[in-house]
Formats: sequence, structure tokens, C-alpha cells
Amino acid sequence: MGAPQQITGRDRVLAALTHRTLDRVPITETCYWPETIERWRAEGLPKDADPMDLFGLEFAVLGYDHSLLRPREVIEETERFVIARESDGTIRREWKGRTATPEFLEYPLKSEADWSQMRGEVLAEPERRVQGLKDAWPRHREAGRFMAFGASEPGWYCVRLMGFEAFGLAVLEKPDLLRQIMQAMVRQFADAFDCATKQGMEPDGVMIYGDLCFRNGPLVSPKHFRELILPYQRDMVRHARKPVIWHCDGDVRLLMPFVAEAGISCMQPLEARAGNDVRTMKRQYGEGLAFMGNIAVEAMSAGGEQMEEEIASKIGIAKEGGGYIFHSDHSVPPTVSLENYTKVLELVKRYGAY
Repeated sequence: MGAPQQITGRDRVLAALTHRTLDRVPITETCYWPETIERWRAEGLPKDADPMDLFGLEFAVLGYDHSLLRPREVIEETERFVIARESDGTIRREWKGRTATPEFLEYPLKSEADWSQMRGEVLAEPERRVQGLKDAWPRHREAGRFMAFGASEPGWYCVRLMGFEAFGLAVLEKPDLLRQIMQAMVRQFADAFDCATKQGMEPDGVMIYGDLCFRNGPLVSPKHFRELILPYQRDMVRHARKPVIWHCDGDVRLLMPFVAEAGISCMQPLEARAGNDVRTMKRQYGEGLAFMGNIAVEAMSAGGEQMEEEIASKIGIAKEGGGYIFHSDHSVPPTVSLENYTKVLELVKRYGAY
């Protein structure tokens, strides 16, 4: 008899997404703050170490360029910030020396006439959109990771073109405009996805990014979500023919009944501070959905019994029958020490074992 085949991270993630079990739950993290890495370097993290390799992360996202492909133009720069017109047409203030959400000063889509011009930019040059993936793709594939093709969520694409206020008004007053934008965005995704596949970058799944919820609930009513946005999420799922994971910050609970209906396989990151609890969601939706995340970074920062209870109580329920991937409930801030994070991974392997 030959030696048993080694289980890869890709194997574990695929098993979780299809509600199967192998040796343990998969482990990943999609964002460490730069300040976190800086702190960890001071606490002993090797200078040249890649956290993905060092911590054995098993899930990688490589996103295509979904912008308008416009040239970047710096408008003002000081010691504290840079104001620039970005490739997506927005004018943003980016802060120097600290991690912070950029300030959006202007959005490119202000009228339906703007959209008539912009549609061609949205659909332009699919091959150019995937060029930036070529170097990193083989490295993650060789490491045995699950490879996710990163894309915008259709409703969120509208928000990024017109801003929150204009989007909210358009939901009520100009839904046909939103449909045109989302239809074009889905075609952009499909063209980029097909280009990547033809060039040998065939993904294992798709990760769509769209923060359609705030801390107290969704940007749109469940009714408007189901009628307006869900069909275009479903179109992306149908084209991919792969598991689709939806990253959505905030309190997603009011939208959860429609997620499986869209064909989405997994929800991430399930912010605990916004009221999401994977233990409850597992009982309600676990038959049709997988979950990634929900381990509160506040507990990871606190360490000790609070951290262990957070991991043990949530993973113990979420892993049942497969369908769970470890991840923080958003991203790892510098309040989490290297010692605590190392202990987190030890606890995940212990309580996430099958």
C-alpha cells in the first residue's frame, strides 16, 4: 500500500463548502492590518515571513480589476493625506501612515447620461483586468490553497459608482438604471472570469465583495434586495459554476433568508459586533449554507479564557457536519498580539478537529 495522500488546504475548504468533513476545519484570514504586522514584527515575527505561509492559511483571494481603467490623477498631497482621482473614477482622500477607511469626496456616476458613457468603460478590456493575477496565482496553487476569484457584488458595484445616498434614492426612483449597471457588471465579471480561466488561472470558487449592511442592518429592505439585487447575484453564481462566497460586513441577518436562494454557498465574515452569531445561523441555515468567520477580534485581543470560550463555543457548533471555515469576524487589528494569534490557531486546530 502507498503512503496516504496528504490533505491540502484546498481539500479542506472544498469539503467545508460542500458540507463534508475531513481532518479539521480549514483555516484562513484575508486581512491583517499593516499596523498588526508591524506589531508582530516587534514581537518576533520574522522580518521576511509571509503570514500566509507562516500561519498555514488555506484560502487565497485574487481579485480582478473591476475599475473603469482610468489613469490615476493626484490632486493634492500633504504629509497627512493624498487626494486623488482613482481608476474607478472616484475622488478619495487616503490617509498616510495609518489604516483607515478612505474618505470619498466625489463619485463618477451622477446622472443617467454619465452611465451611457460609462457603460463602455465597465465592459472594456477583460484581458487587461486579469493581468495582475498572473504572478501570484501559481504561488498559491503550488501551496495547495483554495483559489478564489475576487469580484464586486453587483449591488455594491452601484454604490461604488454613485455613492450611498444616490444609490438609496435610485432603489426607489431609478431601479431600471441600477439593473442596467448590475447587468453590465455581471457581464464584466463573466468576461474577466473566462479570460482568467483560458489563461490557466482556473479558480476553485468566487469571492464577491459587497458591504450591503451596516451595523444595524442592510442598506436596502429585504423586499428590494430580493427583487432588485438577488437576480444578479444568481447570474454570477450560474456563470461561475463554482462555490460563491459573499463577503458582507455588518448585520446580515435580515438578508440571510435570501442568500441560499441566490445560490451563494458561504457567508463571510459574520461580524460578531454587529449581532451575527454563527451558532444561531448554523441551526437556521446550515443545511444550505456554509459559514466563514464570526470569531470576535475583541476576544482574540483579550486572550485567555474569553478567547478560548469564543473559539470553543462557536466552532464546536459551526463545524458539525462540515460547513465552517475559520476566520476572524472581520480583519485582524493591532490589538491582537502575536502570542494570542498563535494561540488562536492552536485552539482552532484543537476544537476544529473531526
